[in-house]
Amino acid sequence: MKKVFKVFSMLFVLLTVLGVGILSAQTPQPAPQKKPLTLTNILVALGSQKIQDMDEKNRILIEAVIDRGVTFAVTPEIEDELKRAGASDILINTIKMKTQVSQPVNPQPTPAPQPQTDYATFEKRADSYVQRGRYELAIPLYDQAITLSPRTSSLYVKRGFALFNTQDYDLALADYNKAIELNPKDASAFFYRAQLHEKSGNLEEALEDYQKAVELDSNNEQAKNALKNLTARLPRPTPSPPQNQVASTGTTPPVQPPVQPSVTQPKVEPKNEPKSEPKNEVAKNQPKDEPKKVEPKPEPKPEPKNEVAKNQPKDEPKKVEPKPEPKPEPKPEPKPEPKNEVAKNQPSNPKPQVTEEQINSIIDSDLSDVIIGVGQITSSDIVRLVRPVYPQVAQKAGIGGQVKVEVTWDEQGKVISAKAVEGHSLLRGPCEDAAKRSEFKPRTIEGKPVKARGFIVFNFSR
Repeated sequence: MKKVFKVFSMLFVLLTVLGVGILSAQTPQPAPQKKPLTLTNILVALGSQKIQDMDEKNRILIEAVIDRGVTFAVTPEIEDELKRAGASDILINTIKMKTQVSQPVNPQPTPAPQPQTDYATFEKRADSYVQRGRYELAIPLYDQAITLSPRTSSLYVKRGFALFNTQDYDLALADYNKAIELNPKDASAFFYRAQLHEKSGNLEEALEDYQKAVELDSNNEQAKNALKNLTARLPRPTPSPPQNQVASTGTTPPVQPPVQPSVTQPKVEPKNEPKSEPKNEVAKNQPKDEPKKVEPKPEPKPEPKNEVAKNQPKDEPKKVEPKPEPKPEPKPEPKPEPKNEVAKNQPSNPKPQVTEEQINSIIDSDLSDVIIGVGQITSSDIVRLVRPVYPQVAQKAGIGGQVKVEVTWDEQGKVISAKAVEGHSLLRGPCEDAAKRSEFKPRTIEGKPVKARGFIVFNFSR
């Protein structure tokens, strides 16, 4: 009996173990959680060269942000960095919405703020150098202040003023443009940019900026005086007086005709009377022969038309009515239906197209294959800038203006490529050569240098 009991107990243990194993195998295991995206992931993906189309990269990142979420909040500085890297407004708004949803669900302890040097200390030191006329010493201090506070528009105005006095007009113009972009109501930025345009010979642009500066700050006497002096220098339009004279001479001739017909009427009447009599005589002679031919022609024509019209509706409406009715009805009905079906299927197609492989391929790209976008190049991005040569042919022809050059540099700051995308053809070559011989500051991601791409604007005064 003991042996039988042991056998049954062993079988019971084996059955229980097998049952537990089967149940554990059938129970679904939770899917592995996907890691949310960091700011570095998004910047690397935007700079990845595995996909050249920036719209396609934005579309993939939008799907990835919706699916995975993000680990950071969008500050004005981060938003500016994302825009310069090529992020679309839809992607930025998606990140903001995902941040607002994910913050209360996964609260994370905020690190204690670390003490850092205030940008005002660098600004004050730079201002003191500007007051003493040491602009070359003030520029690097403004660079440090802008690094700490990149959204302060007044810092770009002050650095642009220092660059203007060191005759770095291209970089000064870039700083003034950036200041106006950050604060479109900054009258000082328009005023100093107007001075730069006037110095470069772009008088029309200078006039517009002076007018804007006076409009924003009516107490700016310097802007008012500069506006008066510039308007006095510009030639006034003269086509208005001859147009008025021509209009006045054009109105006089139509006044004379009513006077002339009153005088010529008695002379014309006797002349017309004898001429009208033979016309009437001919008219009397013509209807004798013609009306017989003319009258029967119009009379039988309308009559058969009416008779045919009466006969046609009896036979034709039966043929005409069924023909248009079946043709338009079947044609529009089948056409909108497939279009609607395709429209219903279209929005569902883009979602499955974005796979995890596509997301991981650009997020986990090797940094050697990444080119970070920096937007417009400013003095804080430049180590050494070579000025382009103004061709004599262009000078003699009065050719000038701005030339926009797109520049790409490597991890050491050496220029890889430079291509002019805007500007006159005679000025593009010298600008490309100057950009290739320039040197820029390397960009880094998590302390590692990467390639970068931006554009610089050269200004030629006529």
